[in-house]
Amino acid sequence: MLYRQISPPSTSYPCSYTTNRTECSLNHPSNLVTGKIASELENAACGSSLLNNPGLCASKPNVGVYAFFVPVALLAVSVIRRRKHGSYPTWKLTPFHSLKFTASNIVMNLTENSMIGSGGSGKVYRVAVNPWGDLVAVKRIWNYKKLDHRLDKEFKAEIQVLGTIPHNSIVKFLCCMSSENSKFLVYEYLENRSLDLWLHRKKTPRTVSNSANHVVLDWLKRLQIAVGAAQGLCYMHHHCSPPIIHRDVKSSNILLDSEFNAKIADFGIAKILSKQGGANSMSVVAGSFGYIAPEYAQIGRVSEKIDVYSFGVILLELATGREAHSGDEHTSLAEWAAHQFQEGKPIVDALDEEIKEPCYMDEISSVFELGIICTRLLPSNRPTMKDVLQLLLQRCHPLALGEKNTRSKYDDIPLNENSKCERMAGSDEGTFASNV
Repeated sequence: MLYRQISPPSTSYPCSYTTNRTECSLNHPSNLVTGKIASELENAACGSSLLNNPGLCASKPNVGVYAFFVPVALLAVSVIRRRKHGSYPTWKLTPFHSLKFTASNIVMNLTENSMIGSGGSGKVYRVAVNPWGDLVAVKRIWNYKKLDHRLDKEFKAEIQVLGTIPHNSIVKFLCCMSSENSKFLVYEYLENRSLDLWLHRKKTPRTVSNSANHVVLDWLKRLQIAVGAAQGLCYMHHHCSPPIIHRDVKSSNILLDSEFNAKIADFGIAKILSKQGGANSMSVVAGSFGYIAPEYAQIGRVSEKIDVYSFGVILLELATGREAHSGDEHTSLAEWAAHQFQEGKPIVDALDEEIKEPCYMDEISSVFELGIICTRLLPSNRPTMKDVLQLLLQRCHPLALGEKNTRSKYDDIPLNENSKCERMAGSDEGTFASNV
């Protein structure tokens, strides 16, 4: 058998050492070196540089032990320190659907450059989760570490329910990820993002596909969006047990897929009613200015009718092109629209100039009126979401639902003549405070 004797290195050998100090820069682990270790190199400083060479012999047996355990101990301390400082957090993933990714796929690809939005409860990111380019939307919750145990327990209970809502008009909630310091909510990613970006042109929407051909939403797409959002809210109110109230319905929480189908999103403050048809009170009012129903803002009363009010504001946005908080300098959009109607001003003057096509004027005017009715001062004077959906479908152009050469049995029934909504459009009697 051939042996190779290790001798003190020459100037051409990539190593330096001293015999009177524990100092070494030898770097030959796992190099299949064989033979006897030179006495000058039998010390703890050089021991780690000769690991994983089973053909080496040492006259001091403790050198191999020393060289093995010291690096392992240092590595363990390093890992513990990094975990303590959050470098290697432990993630718990709770799936609600079959997933094609892991928690590490999310964490490794989430960067500030991938952020696509932010709100009161956190930032939203677009994340690629595999080499094929599949995308998900990831919401990182603000200040999760500061949640007390009771709020955290309630939040997890709501997540468990919301993760199982099976409806095409509600954004699919894929999973929840949590660590000691962070919580991520992972949703399906919708290419055309939120309605407000298209409707109010805050910025040019960035789409993944070329299916979005209209920077200005035409009326058929707006009506399609209204019907889709109404279907999602109707399901939450009338087909979930117990019913689910969103509490933050607004145009930025209506997301659009590549074909402009609408889906309700962002259930961070959703309320699950304990009793069918019941109304609860909340100590803290959550929501967005311009969309909050009067009874909710004043006394914190929660029922399905607060979502109806918010949805009515969205209908007004679709018909007028105005933002929820911009009726005029003193009023919200809902207040401004009600004044326009009560003062007998022509509805056509309030409508969005960009969609005023003669063939659609009756439909647009009807949706404007329905928006006014949904935003009535008294909750008892507002329709249910089931009624709202039915009334929209009565006036919905077949092309808005992707149908051709078909007619609805409601096509010949105008919304503003002898309908339930017209009967509800009378003036509110009494004040809000005396009728709640």
